[in-house]
Amino acid sequence: MPRKPSSSPDLEVLPMLAHETLYVGVDVGKRAHVAGFLSSTLLTRHQRFEHCPALAFDNSREGFRSLIDRIKTYVPLTQVQALLEVTGHYHRALLQYLQEVDIPVYVIHVQKRQEGLLKTDKRDALGLANLLYNQLEKGIQVGDPLQAVRRLVSPTEAVASLRGMVHHHYELIAESTQRKNKLTAICDELFPEFTRLLRNPNLPTALALRSRFPTPAALAEASFWELREVRGRTCSVSDAKLVELQRLAGQSIGTKDPARVRGLVFEQKQLIADAPLVNRCVGDAQLAGHLCDWLAAGLRQSHRFALKLDGIGLLNLRHDLFPPLRVVYSKLLLLYTFGARSQALFRGAALQYTRLTS
Repeated sequence: MPRKPSSSPDLEVLPMLAHETLYVGVDVGKRAHVAGFLSSTLLTRHQRFEHCPALAFDNSREGFRSLIDRIKTYVPLTQVQALLEVTGHYHRALLQYLQEVDIPVYVIHVQKRQEGLLKTDKRDALGLANLLYNQLEKGIQVGDPLQAVRRLVSPTEAVASLRGMVHHHYELIAESTQRKNKLTAICDELFPEFTRLLRNPNLPTALALRSRFPTPAALAEASFWELREVRGRTCSVSDAKLVELQRLAGQSIGTKDPARVRGLVFEQKQLIADAPLVNRCVGDAQLAGHLCDWLAAGLRQSHRFALKLDGIGLLNLRHDLFPPLRVVYSKLLLLYTFGARSQALFRGAALQYTRLTS
């Protein structure tokens, strides 16, 4: 009796497109993604890129594995190029996974959809794959830099650590600026004459006066000794300025609507109370020290940072719009000035960078 051929579980499916590159575009979502697959053979077979195959998969490890399994049915992983739109943070887990399996990953700005076209995730994914195919396979140049694909490289340990700390500090600065702008707007509405004598209404002495006397009426009714007590020993506000400030408060043109004044006073009180905490976080010397330590560690590695050392301040990770060889390199720009301790730390890092690159 003839023996039946036994099926081996170790057999691998041979790729369909073994001798060409597969271009994968991924439309990123919160819980699921859609990948579109494009190659010369697939485009010839399906005539138009919109008709090429696609795959919907979950934003999970099982979903990522299903994507890899589908790719392997077309080509080996060494013949894959992937393109993702930069959409918030939802793409980061997939990006990390693709880099772990050594698939080159390109990124592109979020693309504007053409008017009149039906928006579907499959079409968007295949559109990204088509963009990647045209620029890499066909060498087609694009006039709009927002449509140019940029290849990513895996960040060094120093870059990965710096990115999180710098982004956090950048958000603190943005929040601090927003709060100061709001305090200035409240001052302009409650007591617009205040800035005639104290040009910056958010300095410590100005905030102390605004906290103790939140309205022009309260300041006008205060005694001169109360004003001097709040002012403290600072030399920036003289007795003559205090007298003039009280005179201006008595004839201020600020808002008089009681309901509006109550709302502004409440908001001003909260903002002034939170100001010291926000300022301490922004000027945290410990954070500056961490940034300097990681910067020094990163400069010892082969991948050098592009530094713009035209000042001493906070490092902010940015991406070059036109990097060489289509690779996105981390660039460090100096945005915010710290205190003397932080300046000394950054000067040390700058000096070390000069020695290493000279």
